[in-house]
Amino acid sequence: MVTEKLSTHENSTLCSLEVDETMWHLHGNILTEYGLASNNHDRNIGNLLPLPKIHWKGQIYTTVSAEAIKFAIRRFWQEQKLSLNRTVNEENPDDIYHYKDANFNPNLYVDDDVMGYLKIEKAQKISQSNRDGETTSDDIDLQSDDSPAKEEYLPKPKGKGIPRKGALDMSRAISTTPYDRDVLHSAYGGKKDSASLYSAQFHSTHYQYCFSITPDYLKVPERIFNVLEGINSLRRVGGSNSGCLYDFSPNSLILRWTHDPCSRHLYSIDAKHDDPTCPKLLKRMLNNRIDPKEVWIAGDLAEGFEMDGVHSFENPAEAIEDLKKKMRRDLKLKHK
Repeated sequence: MVTEKLSTHENSTLCSLEVDETMWHLHGNILTEYGLASNNHDRNIGNLLPLPKIHWKGQIYTTVSAEAIKFAIRRFWQEQKLSLNRTVNEENPDDIYHYKDANFNPNLYVDDDVMGYLKIEKAQKISQSNRDGETTSDDIDLQSDDSPAKEEYLPKPKGKGIPRKGALDMSRAISTTPYDRDVLHSAYGGKKDSASLYSAQFHSTHYQYCFSITPDYLKVPERIFNVLEGINSLRRVGGSNSGCLYDFSPNSLILRWTHDPCSRHLYSIDAKHDDPTCPKLLKRMLNNRIDPKEVWIAGDLAEGFEMDGVHSFENPAEAIEDLKKKMRRDLKLKHK
């Protein structure tokens, strides 16, 4: 571990931050386009399709799960014909989420490497000799005291899960405005009855979400570029539970490429309808908690943005391409 000095400008007070200069981290904050959202529905309440909601800053906001966002990234990778273990096969409802390899392989498959997995091993049958005393309590679950009385308590075999945590951490997407309780009513086609009528909750808003990824945790470090390309091309977040087309591609983005393992700008974009701002990020660059030279800003957020050292772009795709060049140099990756 070494001490790195971070400075913003001549009048800033220098502060030291202990970081591992051999390890790089990418932290992102994404703001979606503004639109009429009906994504990632919660469980039906009768004939109502509700949006998932959370308490946020003392009010009710709608939210989209990190799993739905990751799944949309996986769908994009499938369209790009990357090597995936889990694919979507909408032609076969019995095998809609198809796994190629039940043993998983993060060296071969992008999703096993980036997203992680949980391998479940089935319980093995316990032989009679083990039941007679050779199996320990560490390997088995005993029957509960309230189970039917038997001559003896027989141990139950236990399966186990072998997890591999993915390199990509992602937050939930949260609306930038409180939920205004909009509900639209409709009906399924054909003959109308009480079962064909339904209502769906909608929300006119942006969403913002955050992610972090450390390329050292990847079997193939270049796959960090697949993550950026997927985020820049997001659509259909929410899958079949999305009630309308909603653009999840970045209206604005903040990317930080740094040795600092902590983001320090989580949910830092403010946006009601248009003209997003990031006062939280600005404050942390001014007080030297974040080095402006580590920051790439793009999209509507970049319009009129002024801070020495920040890499500013009107087009999020151009910001990503510029950052990828520096990432290749820092990670010592070969250029294509």
